[in-house]
Amino acid sequence: MHPLIIRWWQRHRMNNSERMDMELDQTWMQTGEVVESRAPGKVIICGEHAVVHGTGAVAASLNRYTVVRMNRPPAHVGDNGVLSIHLPELEVRLKWTVAYLKQSLPSLDQVQPNPLTSVGSENIKIVISEFVEKEMPRNSDKGSIGGVQAFLFLYVSILGLRPLEAVVTSELPVGAGLGSSAAFCVSVSGALLTLAGKLDFHPQSSDGIRWKDILDTGLDLVNMWAFEGEKIIHGKPSGVDNTVSCYGHVVHFKKGQITRIDGQVELRMLLTNTKVSRNTKALVAGVGERAERHPEAMAAVFQAVDSISDEVVKVLQSPIEEATVPTPETISQEDEEQKAEERNFAQSLFMSEGMVINTSKTDGNKLSAPPRPKRVHVLTRLEELICMNQGLLQCMGVSHPTIEHICQITSRFNLCSKLTGAGGGGCVFTLLPHDLKDIQKVRHQLQLAGFECFEAAMGGKGLQIGFRSSILPSP
Repeated sequence: MHPLIIRWWQRHRMNNSERMDMELDQTWMQTGEVVESRAPGKVIICGEHAVVHGTGAVAASLNRYTVVRMNRPPAHVGDNGVLSIHLPELEVRLKWTVAYLKQSLPSLDQVQPNPLTSVGSENIKIVISEFVEKEMPRNSDKGSIGGVQAFLFLYVSILGLRPLEAVVTSELPVGAGLGSSAAFCVSVSGALLTLAGKLDFHPQSSDGIRWKDILDTGLDLVNMWAFEGEKIIHGKPSGVDNTVSCYGHVVHFKKGQITRIDGQVELRMLLTNTKVSRNTKALVAGVGERAERHPEAMAAVFQAVDSISDEVVKVLQSPIEEATVPTPETISQEDEEQKAEERNFAQSLFMSEGMVINTSKTDGNKLSAPPRPKRVHVLTRLEELICMNQGLLQCMGVSHPTIEHICQITSRFNLCSKLTGAGGGGCVFTLLPHDLKDIQKVRHQLQLAGFECFEAAMGGKGLQIGFRSSILPSP
């Protein structure tokens, strides 16, 4: 059969018969131990890029997960067993016998796994890199190679060369700024450490009986290994992505210090994928070069972002509704309704510029923001801060025409949007009020423009572990 036909057939099976693929491997799971782990993606609420220059950033977990299912055959299988890795989203499926791995990696066969420390792991990374370069197809993309290298490094370091079957699936788009690689490294590390017997769990399970929460000491260990995996994929990661994915919730990151934020606000969002790929390293370098050309101006931009991050933390910790200074004038309900109609009409004319006409009788020709309500929901304050941050990201030069297009579409529905992550493409998030009734209209307009979007919630739990009697996905 022609190689191109074989490649098409393999891809077709991967995309359309994933369950069948996994069913073909049931011979090794008759008496083995099956463990699942799931880790969430992340969204940066504010502070990206500026955080590289010493300011603060706020990030939160998403209720979109990467799930790893692993089966470890019984000990008597020995070198006759296999190491199998299936990554459907990356179109990767690899399998080696343990005997072949020991023959190809003799130096690693002599290494005694130590799951409690990553000291001395640099040599393992070098050996794994050379092995993957030899074993992977020449046309493999960088993401696939990095994912396989990270997996093999964690596997060798935590378990050693022994039989293992793994399937990794994800709800997170790859390379879109939602922390897909961090969720991958966290979930893989969690499953491997569970199989190694190094994690302890809370007495009561979470989310019914399937998922269990890990004690904090175990999460620290998982986060350490996940960070090592992220280094393989990204070179010099900040540590924010894997920390958010591991511990969950909302965190404030500044100058290497990561603080968990116990907020009172539940946030819903619409995530829109521009489907535009970007080079994170180039974008970060571009901001640095702009800072060198305009040191004072960019320092002011970074300081503004830092202030926004600090205020976002305060808002997230605030009560759901905060009192503000009462408006000085008392007007009738009829007058208020009339003014609201005039403001809405004016806003429809000037929406693309983000301004409205002041329709008050005292100064009808002046352009200004609409009158502030007597009570302000924290979401309103958060929207204002996020819009300001988006404007500052434009100043840094990391926005993109597709990002601005998304912001324009959502602004027609009085919604606030902002890029998340490196920018230059990737994903945009839009805050959603709990009483929003036009969400389908918003999604329809974005889809008409050629974008992909889905709803998500911020601030949920981090890594969790489950135990199964089968590696097949739940029905």
